[in-house]
Amino acid sequence: MTQSEVEVLLPVITPFAVPAAIDTLYAIAYAQFGLDAPQCVGSSMENEAITYYIASLLSSGAGTSGVESEKIDDYSITFSDGGQTRGYLDKYQMIVDKCNYYATITSVTTEQTREDTLDALDLDAGGVVTADSGTECV
Repeated sequence: MTQSEVEVLLPVITPFAVPAAIDTLYAIAYAQFGLDAPQCVGSSMENEAITYYIASLLSSGAGTSGVESEKIDDYSITFSDGGQTRGYLDKYQMIVDKCNYYATITSVTTEQTREDTLDALDLDAGGVVTADSGTECV
């Protein structure tokens, strides 16, 4: 998961060329991904998420975030659907949500070692009944 991989991916999945300020944009996007999905840093989803985040930054600066609609008296017009910024952020958020979900499921399904159990807990001093002791617990 490197900046060079993101530079290759950016023009492939977005209409943007790699800008001169890619170092700064990558640092911002990487830091944001680390905050949004820290357990997913280094995963296979990292490059795509960072690329979409950079695309959202580029599209907001490209003037495509636009006005959704305008109304003057009885006349109204819709200019755009809010631009591509929201679309790229939505794709980024979908990846972050999916990555966080998988990380949660993985941690839930892995075997947990309990710290609150003791093998020979004998609080009433009546002896510990085990499968090998031959006594029955009443």
